[in-house]
Amino acid sequence: MITRTELRTLAVARLTDSQILFAGQRYDAAAYLCGYAIELALKARICKTLRWPNFPDTNKEFLQMVCDMTGKSLTSRRFRKLYELDKSDFCKYYELYFQNARFLKTHDLNTLLLFSGVKEKIKSQFLLEWSVVERWNPENRYEPLGLHTQQTVLDMFTATETLLKILK
Repeated sequence: MITRTELRTLAVARLTDSQILFAGQRYDAAAYLCGYAIELALKARICKTLRWPNFPDTNKEFLQMVCDMTGKSLTSRRFRKLYELDKSDFCKYYELYFQNARFLKTHDLNTLLLFSGVKEKIKSQFLLEWSVVERWNPENRYEPLGLHTQQTVLDMFTATETLLKILK
């Protein structure tokens, strides 16, 4: 598992890598790495919001983290009675419902934003910045060279830097 601090460090490193590529006029690669910086920052923010010490890597780790979190809720008699569940039942339903416990191991920035706990803040106060970065996806690596200009990457830098501060 990767820690929240390691995710934040990687996010800043990807932004720095992007700036180096920008200086070499490698605009497409620079924009691409900005997207990864945002993805990593969102995953770090999810850890903070869900009070996870680490971001899980495997299905088993994801499932165990959720079951552990739910186990804390299940210590309440009211909760157990309301849902008529015990911890093992919940874990079975969780695994069945998601079919893949790694549902947060995605590159989709909107999905990650949803679980970050700051969606409303981002969408209401930083919509311009979000609208710049949300167009990114890892499949951009297959796009033809030359799609990003110096200005589009500068816009991506500004948006990424702003959002990294918000996602702390």
